[in-house]
Amino acid sequence: MAGLFIKAFAPGVGTAEAADRLAEALAKTGRAIHSRQWRHGAGPSSGAGPWRFSWRVIRATARGGTALTLQDGPAESWDLDFFRALSSVVDGVVVGMDLYDLLSRQGLASFFAGRTMEVSLEDAGLPRIALGAPPPHLLLGGASLESVYEERFGNFCNSVGSLLYVGEVLEEGHWEVAPPATDYVRETLPTESLLVLANVEASDWSAVAGRLAPGGRWRAGLTPSLKTSFVELRHPGVFDEARVIAISKALACPVSAIELVSGGSPFQWVEANQGDLESSGVGTTGMDFFNTLGRAVFFLGEGPGLVFGRGAGGWHEIPR
Repeated sequence: MAGLFIKAFAPGVGTAEAADRLAEALAKTGRAIHSRQWRHGAGPSSGAGPWRFSWRVIRATARGGTALTLQDGPAESWDLDFFRALSSVVDGVVVGMDLYDLLSRQGLASFFAGRTMEVSLEDAGLPRIALGAPPPHLLLGGASLESVYEERFGNFCNSVGSLLYVGEVLEEGHWEVAPPATDYVRETLPTESLLVLANVEASDWSAVAGRLAPGGRWRAGLTPSLKTSFVELRHPGVFDEARVIAISKALACPVSAIELVSGGSPFQWVEANQGDLESSGVGTTGMDFFNTLGRAVFFLGEGPGLVFGRGAGGWHEIPR
C-alpha cells in the first residue's frame, strides 16, 4: 500500500520546552512556522501552507520520563538537517525514519547533540547512503523499518516500544511549516569527550573539578524516574584515560567516557570505577555509539535517551 511516513522522536523532552525547541530547530534550518494549533486541532488552518507538521509529548515509561514525537509534512524526502538541528537544540538523541511506498524509499537516521551517528537510506534509482551504518536491507535484518524504529525507542527509554504510538499524550501541536529549505551535508565538528559520572552530587564534583578537568564544562542532573544524581562532563578533544581513572578514584564512582565524533566516524570509549580501568574499546557504527551510551548510564537505572535531551543550558565552565 502506498504511503509516506517521515517521523522522528527525541527522548527526554518535556511539555515545558517541546514547542520552543522545535521552533528553534526549524528556524536553524530556515523553515518558517506559518500557523499553530494546539491540543487536537482538527482540519487545515489558514496560512501559507499547507505543510502539516504534527508533534506530541508522550509519557515514555510507566515510571516517568517523556519523549517528543513528530511527523513531518509531505516531502520528497526527510529533512535530515532539521533532525540534526533538533538533536543539537535538545542536546540529546533524535532518531528519524523515512518510509515511502515500502519499496521506493526507506531510511533510518540517528543523531546525538548535533552530531550524525548514522544515516542509512535506500531510494529507488539513487545511490544508497550508508553513513555509520550498513544500508537498510542489512541494517533491518529482515524486519520492517517501523518495527526497528519502535525498537530503538524502547531501547533508548528502557521502555516498551509500542508506547511510541500508544503512550499517554501530554501535549500536542499541529503546525503549518515551510518545506525543507536546506540540504543535509555531513558535518565536521571538533572532537569532544563526554564523561558521565554516576551517583555523584554537584557539590562533590565542584570541589574537585578545577583540579581534575581544567578547561572542561559540566552540569549536574537527576534521572526522571529514580531521581539518581549524576554529573555530565564535556571536555575538548579525545578523553585522557588517566583523567577518567583519576576522576573515578577521587569520587569513588563509575565514570564512562565516550569520544564524540561527527559524520558517523569511528570513536573510542573507556569505563573506570573506583579508580580501576574496567573496559575500553572502539565503536564503528551508530548503534555501537548508542550501545556505549547505554552502558554509560547503566548505574543510573535509566535509558540513555531519558538521561539526555535536557537542552543546551546549565553548563558550568571550568577554568584552565
